[in-house]
Amino acid sequence: MAPHTAEWDQKELFPVDVMRKAAQLGFGGVYMRTDVGGSGLSRLDASVIFEALATGCTSTTAYISIHNMCAWMIDAFGSEEQRHRFCPPLCAMEKFASYCLTEPGSGSDAASLLTSAKRQGDHYVLNGTKAFISGGGEADTYVVMCRTGGPGPKGISCVVVEKGAPGLSFGKKEKKMGWNSQPTRAVIFEDCAVPVANRIGAEGQGFLIAMQGLNGGRVNIASCSLGAAHASVILARDHLKIRKQFGAPLANNQYLQFKLADMATRLVASRMMIRSAAVALQEEREDAVALCSMAKLFATDECFAVSACGLGLSWVAREVESHTSAPGSSVLTGGLVGALKLAPHLLPAIARPVVCVLRETLPRERAQSSPVHLARTQTLLCVPCTEPSCFRIEAAFAAWWTPSWMAVAAPHRQQAGRAEVSESLSGGPRAQKASIPGPEPLGARVLPAGGSSRWFAAAARVGAVWGGSLLEVRGVRLTHSRLPADCAGHQGPSDPRR
Repeated sequence: MAPHTAEWDQKELFPVDVMRKAAQLGFGGVYMRTDVGGSGLSRLDASVIFEALATGCTSTTAYISIHNMCAWMIDAFGSEEQRHRFCPPLCAMEKFASYCLTEPGSGSDAASLLTSAKRQGDHYVLNGTKAFISGGGEADTYVVMCRTGGPGPKGISCVVVEKGAPGLSFGKKEKKMGWNSQPTRAVIFEDCAVPVANRIGAEGQGFLIAMQGLNGGRVNIASCSLGAAHASVILARDHLKIRKQFGAPLANNQYLQFKLADMATRLVASRMMIRSAAVALQEEREDAVALCSMAKLFATDECFAVSACGLGLSWVAREVESHTSAPGSSVLTGGLVGALKLAPHLLPAIARPVVCVLRETLPRERAQSSPVHLARTQTLLCVPCTEPSCFRIEAAFAAWWTPSWMAVAAPHRQQAGRAEVSESLSGGPRAQKASIPGPEPLGARVLPAGGSSRWFAAAARVGAVWGGSLLEVRGVRLTHSRLPADCAGHQGPSDPRR
């Protein structure tokens, strides 16, 4: 695939013939049962395969992984008749499959999907739209999650809709920054009649099937991201060997050697997490769901950072082959939204945002237990207040399990001359996002007006892993260091939030 990746991306070619050759190697049904043409391999085997394929073309490999997920759903939850009817052509990639879950109004909140399936005799009549479907319009088999019952997850069922069904149509091909070798379209159902015999599992079982499929999908996509990042590192390494500056190869530059070492370390850490999740999924362990979510969140973010760094080191233009890795890889990232959704469910006690102003010193026992680690100088004082005479400083710190850090400082001057703030934020525009959705609301934290001037060495350095930006806040001058009893938000020394 590697020699053709750039052409496929530029010309938006869906490489059907190449994928069918991959199917001859058993990649059309990697972890499907052998009696229907599958390879019968493990989830760990699949992870290794998808990582290797993605070093050639991430976009095409990602589609192959989606095809595998759809075929596995039918193999795992379908009847024997359905398995032998649908799976053999899917394993051979004589037919291609697409997964229809996302809708214009429901993405991560899959249980709120609106596509309906009303039973009429021996058919379901589907109405609704699925959005951003990989392979839409090109695939022959669509595994569709639709609502056959009431609201919520128990009202969702899974049906297979075959291309050519009356009432099935497709939107225009989406214009994308990358991953153009797999078409993306809306899939539209308008009084689309589907035989009841095409329902996978029982009515109301669709959400379970969807989530089971996505657990493997997370490992697969994380593996694709890993392959793309690995390719970027190889390109960067090779470029540094041949590129000369000041009479010597760039590979002799110690700073760039450190960069490559850091990239390689991130790849190894991501690979270990992905492999661990794959084994847990294969063994059906209780922690499999959490590990699969962690693997996708961590590995895709880290691998995107590695790809971006590799592109920079490679001095890349559109003609350079690794360009096709990073723009599309951004689709893979879990990002801040993923962290906020995952954290409250994994470690609620730790993943609780703390909003504070800075005062005096941090007691040793508090420093050891606090998710906010500030060197030497600060106490966390949480005092909600709406008093207009107060100078407000909002500083949100949140730690997730990695631990990853987010730090935001948004100073607002109220009543000129009352207080001064000198700030340094190296995080750029990202640092201006003072309102972060989280498990708990982030209210304003204040220091009241009045009192003598006092300097504090604010946040010596808040180690931050947030899109690769290090956020720093320092030199905060607080002219008001007392909490008068008449402050609206003050509840006295016994206030448990102090």
